[in-house]
Amino acid sequence: MPLSAAELVLRQWQWSAGPLQGRAEQLLLRGLSLTQRPGGLQAVFVDSVDVAQARLTGTLLPQPLPAGAWELPALQDAAGSLRAFVTDAAWMVDADITLPVQHGRLAFDQVTVSHVGPDSSMGLSRGGLYVDAPHLGRRYLYVFTAAQVPGAAFEQRAEQGARIEYRGAIDLHAFAAAMLAGAWRGLGRPADPSSAQLLDRTRLSGELQLGDGLVASPLGRLVLSGKTVGHNRVAVASSAAGRELQLRLPALQADEMALETAQGRLTTGALRAQLELSLTPPRAGNGEWRFELRVAEASAQRVMLTPARSASPARAASAARVRSG
Repeated sequence: MPLSAAELVLRQWQWSAGPLQGRAEQLLLRGLSLTQRPGGLQAVFVDSVDVAQARLTGTLLPQPLPAGAWELPALQDAAGSLRAFVTDAAWMVDADITLPVQHGRLAFDQVTVSHVGPDSSMGLSRGGLYVDAPHLGRRYLYVFTAAQVPGAAFEQRAEQGARIEYRGAIDLHAFAAAMLAGAWRGLGRPADPSSAQLLDRTRLSGELQLGDGLVASPLGRLVLSGKTVGHNRVAVASSAAGRELQLRLPALQADEMALETAQGRLTTGALRAQLELSLTPPRAGNGEWRFELRVAEASAQRVMLTPARSASPARAASAARVRSG
């Protein structure tokens, strides 16, 4: 039995879909069409929900990052710069570190480590992440225990002598995808107790321009677009990088989105949004990454929700139920 509405507004709507839980301050649906059929026991199956246009303000509540494979081709062409200010750095009193990103790579030859006195150098060896400080020698900040480090290119020395010709690099696409999939658990450890506390004394800021292309998690996918006109810039900020990281996207643009859970599949056409993502890392190497997504405003065209056929009538009815006020 088809149902339709020219416009539907839901306020203070709480919802859940698989592991995801959220709250919408307001959801506006235009051109709504819903098809349902009886399921017995006073329940119904919702066969499909089509919406011509949707606008949303709300929050995806704090929860663990989904486990499984990630794909991040949109990072392959990322560009920008990050700045880390370390208070009471392990090798100096304070350090101001600039980390430029070009073509999706963080090249340590381009990293500057400024502090009182001659500047230091930062690099990546097979042993780990290090700082070479004038007159103080090399100090490792993080020691690798994994045989392979995803996306890493290690330092190279001259054929004769100890001179370093290349300080290494990280491919953000490969590294981030592996870390989100859980590779951080066996990657390594802080070099010493002082290094273990370093991120808690690090303020982080900067901006990255994402490339066009796919961002996919175990739950869904986005196909980003609009790089040439400045969409999908990510502002990065943290007062203590070891405790929380804030990512703000004032102008996200995607050509399409798909989200899949045990309850069904949600797809959209063109998507525009203003988002803020909070990431909380595991503490002391234990636990899991957690995130919270705040949506200041989002709009999408051609929205379709298809509940899973395998759901029981009661489960389908529960999945379709909302609370609004």
